[in-house]
Amino acid sequence: MAYIFWFLVVPIGTFLFFFLKSYNLLQRSSQQVKEGASNIKVMLRKKLELTQQLMDVCKGYAEHEQFVNLKVSADMADSFKDLGSANARAEQAMTFMAQLASRFPNLKADQQFLTLSAQLTDLGGELQGKREAFNRSVRDYNAERSSIPTVFVARALAFPEASFLNFDDEASMDILQTFQTDDGAKLEALIGSVGSKIGGASVAFANRAREATSAAVEIGREKFAKTKYRYSAGGKPSVPVSRKELDRLAEAGAITERTYVFEDGGAKWISFGELVAQGTLPAAPNASVPPPPDA
Repeated sequence: MAYIFWFLVVPIGTFLFFFLKSYNLLQRSSQQVKEGASNIKVMLRKKLELTQQLMDVCKGYAEHEQFVNLKVSADMADSFKDLGSANARAEQAMTFMAQLASRFPNLKADQQFLTLSAQLTDLGGELQGKREAFNRSVRDYNAERSSIPTVFVARALAFPEASFLNFDDEASMDILQTFQTDDGAKLEALIGSVGSKIGGASVAFANRAREATSAAVEIGREKFAKTKYRYSAGGKPSVPVSRKELDRLAEAGAITERTYVFEDGGAKWISFGELVAQGTLPAAPNASVPPPPDA
């Protein structure tokens, strides 16, 4: 049954090796994208919180109504359902507060205002650096995803294409929340399904092989049961007898291991001892019966 191993196990093993290798590459590169998105979301949360604090400082220098349309509320900092819109509002609020500071020297000199403004400026530079790192991860992930044979694994396990991030484009910021990849459940389900099919095919193949072997054995037994032999009786061929009759003659002492026997369809006479040693396979057809060697 060794050929069954080479026919089934080796190709399946090779397929699984490349499949799992591609899956691991996709997971590693997609995790880098997710990690970058998580870092940016944390920094954006901090940006919204600092902007809210800065607006609270500025409210003493301007009418409260002027901040209504630019409100960056606490729920925006805690929830990222509309992250792009929240970031856009924060940018608008910062622009408005910069203009406000130019009109009010006392506000511009306020220590808390200066501290928060400096923190927001530094945070803006860090966010740009994180955005560039994130886009590099997206580029590497998309390149890996579109390569062969990884692209087939990506399609089978629903690894989506990632979008580049642009803070000025609210729509592009959705990737920070929507980018999701296989968490292992789809892979487990797929492997389970393939394993079941392979297992079923292997069992069916093995069953057919056993059935074929059993059929061959039965055919061999049938041929053996129908095969006739002749033994040398004083140098002359006897009437055709079965193998069981030969065995009974041997047990009765009528023939010995040295007695010549001939299998119908065979090529030559052999001793009964040789026949016993050969086993039960019948010989190739041969219509003629030559005289025994002791004739």
